[in-house]
Amino acid sequence: MKQYFGLDISMEETSICVLDENGGVTFEGNAPTDPEAIAKLLRRHAGNAERIVFETGSLSNWLWRQLRTLGFPFICLDARHANAALSMRINKSDQNDAKGLAEMARTGWYWQVAVKRGGELEHPFDAGGSNQVGESAARPRQPDARSV
Repeated sequence: MKQYFGLDISMEETSICVLDENGGVTFEGNAPTDPEAIAKLLRRHAGNAERIVFETGSLSNWLWRQLRTLGFPFICLDARHANAALSMRINKSDQNDAKGLAEMARTGWYWQVAVKRGGELEHPFDAGGSNQVGESAARPRQPDARSV
């Protein structure tokens, strides 16, 4: 049976929630925000991990690189999109956010960002194009040499 993980990362502790393919909670817990501690917990509970997701943030580049090398199917989510979805929940807590992220992973309702080689996160709309609802990108384009 497929499993979907949500990780809510904080400086000291990471909240983790695991859902099965029907949306049932199979595990909820915490681990220190350390790649080795998180990897140990994932090895114990991620036998059939389909997706493991967490939001962009100050620690996401570091954790993504450390944990991705171990072969886990990690996906880094756009924090603005995830925050909009998670803010609709009644009880705001790290554990509930982890569950919400796991639900987003299970349903496929998320915007993935790519982690660049240099450590920066690349948002799909950073190129200055339009987003899906027809608005301009949040970050303006830098002027090129021809316009200076």
